[in-house]
Amino acid sequence: MVNGMLLSAKWLGVICIGVVLLGAMTVWGLRITTISTESKQDGSGIAVEYPFVLSILTEKETYSCNETVKMMIILKYIEEGNTTITFPTRPNPNQFWFWQVYDENDQLVFYHKAVGSMLMTEDVVLSAGASVNQNCTWDQKNTDSEKQVSAGIYYLTAWVGFAHNGTEIALKPQKKITIVS
Repeated sequence: MVNGMLLSAKWLGVICIGVVLLGAMTVWGLRITTISTESKQDGSGIAVEYPFVLSILTEKETYSCNETVKMMIILKYIEEGNTTITFPTRPNPNQFWFWQVYDENDQLVFYHKAVGSMLMTEDVVLSAGASVNQNCTWDQKNTDSEKQVSAGIYYLTAWVGFAHNGTEIALKPQKKITIVS
């Protein structure tokens, strides 16, 4: 009886810790998302908050239907000297830097159904002109229907949040591409 109660107490403790961690991840995500909410940009694929630049580079501007869209997301430090940035999760960079895709009517067509990362901060030291890069792809599929999107204009969206010198920074550029049939 006593062993059964101890086992139940352990499981209750594990469940409580899990709920607290899930709550912390949700609050952090909502907080950063709220800070970075922006209206649609010019589609250049560049967001700047000095001394950082986040950009989305694609191989080309126009893709055929069913053609994989390959991109590189680059976070660059543009000031002299070294600096340390702190990410709220790890590892960095990661595939979730490529965040969403919107169509020309501002309808969300791609997003990550599940985001998995460790809720542990990660410090990254950058020297002058240094960058952190992540290669990503989009298969032109709508996340909900899992079908090919139609021909049209789309906005690839990257999102990177971190802390620098006590300030929270969230960069969210959009890169305009065209899909033709």
